[in-house]
Amino acid sequence: MDMRYLAVLLLPLLLVFGLYHLMVWFDVFAMRRRTVSSRVGVCSALAHGLLGAGVFLVSYLDYRATRAVFGGTGFAAYVLDSGELWPMLMVFDTLAGLTILALLALWESMELAAGGIVGLVPAVVLVVGTLQWYGLGRVAGAVLDRVWSGLKTQDDDGPDWL
Repeated sequence: MDMRYLAVLLLPLLLVFGLYHLMVWFDVFAMRRRTVSSRVGVCSALAHGLLGAGVFLVSYLDYRATRAVFGGTGFAAYVLDSGELWPMLMVFDTLAGLTILALLALWESMELAAGGIVGLVPAVVLVVGTLQWYGLGRVAGAVLDRVWSGLKTQDDDGPDWL
């Protein structure tokens, strides 16, 4: 297995883990008063927003750096036709990817010009994908909270049990 695939799987988890601890530590958005599932959901949504914005920023910078290679194609054609966006979208942002495909099919059936696609794709990924990951984060947080509460034992020995 290529190390890139391992990094793609582990880095978002590490980002959520790090954001969770920083946000609880500094009590951002009153995190200490929230349930564990809500905390993980908020951190997952924030991490998705950061990663999604970063993907589109890096794609745009890559497009600008290699624009001479692609000739006269615009950024929308570069993003939609590149082989990197769709597999990543359908694996990590399934709901956003399906929403984009449905909107593009609707757009085509109405025979509209494709002028607004460059704003549509990042907006749908950031809004729908962030909502998706908020929900998934809440579910993961509820499961982790349930497992963690099952591992805890009652502290009958007092504070100086050592």
